Amino acid sequence: MASESMRYTSYTRRHMDIIQSGVESIREFLEKESQQEKQNLVFCMDRFLDPWFGYDLPYTDQIILLLQQHLFIEESSDIQMDILDLLCQYGQHNLDILAQHIGKLEPDLQAAPADPSKLELLANALYALGLTYNRKYIPVVAAYESYDNPVIQKAAIEALHELHQAKS
Repeated sequence: MASESMRYTSYTRRHMDIIQSGVESIREFLEKESQQEKQNLVFCMDRFLDPWFGYDLPYTDQIILLLQQHLFIEESSDIQMDILDLLCQYGQHNLDILAQHIGKLEPDLQAAPADPSKLELLANALYALGLTYNRKYIPVVAAYESYDNPVIQKAAIEALHELHQAKS
């Protein structure tokens, strides 16, 4: 019988206070805390970025920039996926850092087999760019249309479909 690992993520008032303290507090926390604590904070960010909850942080754009930067220095693929989820939902029209550095998410295709978590990261990054509906990302995404992996090809094609539907 194979055992499945279960991930439990929650946040406390402390996590909420860190987010409400500003981008530098968030940055310091993401640089210093344990993987579990970083996951908790990223999970809490959804509450502050989602308009449904009614928070209107004046530094939301800086949080999106920070998340893009942290995506490329974070070692945990789970946290990277959580960050990409936030970027997909709240990245809006500007994910320039993601677009500029997306190649760093590419798996080593020479490894047998290719790391599935890296494939998923790259696919989700392409999807996030597509959800910006910003046509300037078409060349970046189009470069993956003939990638040597069907998962990445499909993600690129779907993202291009979204980007081509964007108004100029």
